[in-house]
Amino acid sequence: MLTSWQGLQRSALVVFLGAVIALPSWAEGEWIKVTSSNFELYTTAGEKRGRNAVQHFETIRQFFLDITGTTEFSGQPVRIIGFRSKKEYAPYSPNEVAAAFYTPSRARDYIVMSGISSTEYPTAVHEYMHLIQRHSGKKYSLWMNEGLAQLYETLTPMGKKVRVGDVNPGRYQFLRSKSSWISLETLFSVDYESEHYNEKKRAGMFYGESWALTHMLSLSPDYRELNSLGNLIAAVVGGESEAAAFQRLYGKTLDEVYRDLRTYIREGRLFAALFDIKLQKAAEEPQVEPASELEASLVLADLLSVMRGKEEKASGMYAALVEQNPESAEAHEGLGYLAFRAKDDNLARKHLGRAVELGSKSVKTHRDYVYFLQQNGAKAAEMIAVLEKALLIELDNRDLHFSVALLYMQDHSYVQALRHMGLIRNMDEEKAFRLFDAMAFAYYEIGRFEDGRKAAEKARLYAKSPDEILRVDRMLEAFDARTAEGEPALERADLEVPVAEEDDVEQMLKLKRASQPSATETDQPAPWEQRVGPGWLRAEGTFEELECLGGTANMHVQTADKRIILAILDPGSVLVRGTKTMLDFRCGAQGSQPIAVEYEASQEAGAGAAGIVRALEYR
Repeated sequence: MLTSWQGLQRSALVVFLGAVIALPSWAEGEWIKVTSSNFELYTTAGEKRGRNAVQHFETIRQFFLDITGTTEFSGQPVRIIGFRSKKEYAPYSPNEVAAAFYTPSRARDYIVMSGISSTEYPTAVHEYMHLIQRHSGKKYSLWMNEGLAQLYETLTPMGKKVRVGDVNPGRYQFLRSKSSWISLETLFSVDYESEHYNEKKRAGMFYGESWALTHMLSLSPDYRELNSLGNLIAAVVGGESEAAAFQRLYGKTLDEVYRDLRTYIREGRLFAALFDIKLQKAAEEPQVEPASELEASLVLADLLSVMRGKEEKASGMYAALVEQNPESAEAHEGLGYLAFRAKDDNLARKHLGRAVELGSKSVKTHRDYVYFLQQNGAKAAEMIAVLEKALLIELDNRDLHFSVALLYMQDHSYVQALRHMGLIRNMDEEKAFRLFDAMAFAYYEIGRFEDGRKAAEKARLYAKSPDEILRVDRMLEAFDARTAEGEPALERADLEVPVAEEDDVEQMLKLKRASQPSATETDQPAPWEQRVGPGWLRAEGTFEELECLGGTANMHVQTADKRIILAILDPGSVLVRGTKTMLDFRCGAQGSQPIAVEYEASQEAGAGAAGIVRALEYR
């Protein structure tokens, strides 16, 4: 199944493939590329400002990891575009007021700035904080999310140290002017649907108190000496209530913390502090190199392609690049995904196929092209050839190996299928049943009954649904019957793949049972949910909105009791039942489509989301 969010976007546009379209003048500046461990910055503002900007963002990132105790998180380097002037920036601005903004694309995250001097940092840093919190895999409370973003946007590097705590004058004066604040209980309960977050007259207090509380907990000696903000964050992210965490870590009730906070602002004794920061060498000494006109233009076209209302301009840029650089795989990829969003599957298949021929470095492009081949009735061998090219890019990609193995099985080439399955290590638990089930079937087909039975026994450990359990039981019966007849030596000498490992089955069962949640009173389903398996829930209602976030998306589902948000992190892993497919999804309002959703509660879902979507059923 296609894993691209481009198939989930809403747009209708014209892809220009006719005459040569000249690149606009604002794409022809003297661009440089500044690269560090976690960022790549394209700018026309010069080398010095480019280096300073990258080092600033590396400092912000490292300070966040240090203060919150967050471990490193993977992913493509964040791409920053720093223009030299507001005039250069104007064609890319999402509106007339944003001096900087964040947006994801199909492959990476973008931070776009109208300038890269220090005066432009706060807004960009605020957006970056939300980005790294989302990628950290932790589910932050909304007040933490906004409070940390406001605290860090004023962070100032000072040599090997960083100063934290510069006061936001607007927030500070707003709080001092108000005699009535919201309680901490209310502050901690605010979510993305709350009136305190969405109504202008109430949101000011939510933002102000979130900033003030984060500032006090981070920098007030009375609180810093008792415990660290990182410990509080870890406790709340781990499921402990704020009330219990404050009592345990600080020995204070919420009422006492609230009084301290009012005093902290009223007396104006706001503190700042210097922290030591140790950056990696690649962060301290970023590499600087010229960016060619083609490279800079591809970056700008990719940015435009994911901005609402700018798809036609992106299409024109990509068309010009294809005309002037017909051997550019990236330009063909851009046109392919824009055509896909416009529901022109034939044109999308053409350009993605050409990108693969030209040596695309994107595994995603290869997988998406295979989807189109499959929809067009291509033979298994043709699809295998494309995915094996992708394996040259990511040799240890488990999903790629499994996809190739399934195609070989479709072609009745079971030895080749087993060779690919034998290279898979540590398969995700939700996919483990399919892996061992396929492995057992392949062994059966080549007469390796003993090895097949071991694989089937592993599949039995991960079987969840009655159909899966029945399937494995019948397979085990078949192995018993064939083993009694004697095992032939068919293809044994040619099969050089690891067999099912000699795991202790009972130990695996114990580990699996220990990892499953217990049904305590605090773990019972809400009124709108019902359990459908270990760790999975089911909600029924109407599909109201799809909020596209680039590589991921949020579903807004209205149940009989409340509106819930569910994250779709990988469209290709979602099972869709009914008359629609993932390709029918479009961003925005969905017209109250009746739907049932199966999802898994997980911190990876992100702030505000109840879980990760695993299956959908249209009604």
